[in-house]
Amino acid sequence: MFAILHALAASVDYTDIFYQQYDEIISSKPINLPYYDDNGKAEITITPSQDVRYYNVTCRERNIKITSQYMSIVKVTGNYNKITVSGPAIVQIEGDYNTVKNTVQIGYSLSHPLIRINGTDNEVEASWEGRALIDYKFLFIIFISGWNNKLPSTGNSDLYLDPVRINSTKTTIADIANIGNVNFTKLIENNSIAYKMEFRAGDSYKHDDPVRKFYLCVVLPASIGVIVIIALLISFVVYCIHTKRKENQSSGVEYDKV
Repeated sequence: MFAILHALAASVDYTDIFYQQYDEIISSKPINLPYYDDNGKAEITITPSQDVRYYNVTCRERNIKITSQYMSIVKVTGNYNKITVSGPAIVQIEGDYNTVKNTVQIGYSLSHPLIRINGTDNEVEASWEGRALIDYKFLFIIFISGWNNKLPSTGNSDLYLDPVRINSTKTTIADIANIGNVNFTKLIENNSIAYKMEFRAGDSYKHDDPVRKFYLCVVLPASIGVIVIIALLISFVVYCIHTKRKENQSSGVEYDKV
């Protein structure tokens, strides 16, 4: 029954509905968020609601956490920011040397963000988790302009980011945010490259982003190794001092008592 309902839904074109909602959001007045949050911390937290779905942030070297349950638009202007996004938000980055992280829960279609990047030396990192329940495609990343922007690693030969350009013969139908079966041609500009993902029902993946994997495989063991070496050195020094004292005591040398 679920497969039949999905097949029926997949045959429906929701392009008009998507652009209607998109235009409504982008034409509304954005919420300009403060440089610091209410507690004076450097992290900026964004949680869109049904009533507020357009945010504008201008900052540098900040941690930005975006958690959305609704189709929303968050524009981040600045450099060297670290952005974590969860849920069907459309995140547009204007700047250089920014990092965007997302955990792709494969089993939940219509829950993935769309990340649009206009700048240089930006990077998208992703962790892939779960099992696909249905066949589906979703639009994940658009590089609008700039160069040396990096795609996330998939760690699986069957899992890849399929590039689509404006004059490409590839299909331009995919899920965007929480709306399925959208023709995303209007979102591709002359020099843009869009990247869509495709999952097959039953496929399962487990792959961490390179930074986390590097930390678990290299940094953490190295740190533990350094701690062990320091502990051994301290033990050796204490042993030497203790042995020296015993030798001096046996030879008749007395220590002043404090």
